[in-house]
Amino acid sequence: MDGLHDLCRRIEGRNLKRAAVTNAPRANAELMLSLLGLTDFFPVLVIGSECDRAKPFPDPYLKASSSSAHRLTTPSYLKYAILLVSE
Repeated sequence: MDGLHDLCRRIEGRNLKRAAVTNAPRANAELMLSLLGLTDFFPVLVIGSECDRAKPFPDPYLKASSSSAHRLTTPSYLKYAILLVSE
């Protein structure tokens, strides 16, 4: 995937928090992240079926943003900043 790893380096270079959120079964998600070399890039993996309500409800995204790996100080004017890339 052209540009994927360049984008990942830019995100890491800015110390941005990140998570993978999907409705795919966990085994499939873990396999795809591994094949793409992104397992270490995403410290959090949230599976929709493991939430009270899956996507398109916001529950998986809220779970990802509130995980211990994402607790960070944000400016008072910004509650969340999420870049969503959908398949």
